Amino acid sequence: MSKYDITLLTDSRYVNPTDRDWYIDNILEEDRLVTKALEKTGLSVHRTNWDNNDFDWTTTKAVLFRTTWDYFHRIDEFKSWLQKVSSQTRMINPLTQIVWNLDKKYLLDLERKGVNIPTTAFIEPGDERILNQVLEELSWDEVVIKPAVSGGARHTYHINMV
Repeated sequence: MSKYDITLLTDSRYVNPTDRDWYIDNILEEDRLVTKALEKTGLSVHRTNWDNNDFDWTTTKAVLFRTTWDYFHRIDEFKSWLQKVSSQTRMINPLTQIVWNLDKKYLLDLERKGVNIPTTAFIEPGDERILNQVLEELSWDEVVIKPAVSGGARHTYHINMV
């Protein structure tokens, strides 16, 4: 029998933070509200970091991804963890959807299905063009640059060349 109905997943930095700011306070408040709403329906809720080696994932019926904002720093470890844990408990979103969503190239799949996405260009590893060349080739004077695998706006930049 499971100990918890739902386990909220976060980044270890957000489990019991001692240094807090508006961003961390917002994460904690959102998780508190989600927990309260789930508990109001009679569910037992636990919250931990996705890479918690001391947590027995078979003790929860399901996991809900919230703020796992360090996965992209350790993408291979995260993918291995996903494979392991998906065999021990239910993921609210299917494993295939989570893996598909790790790389922003999923946007191209959406576009092929008729979903409007922002005008997007992917720069592949090894491309040696400088930013000015890319923008000139695309006839863009304003751009948002971000890694294809990232989260929490890490290394995201808005550049206006005008």
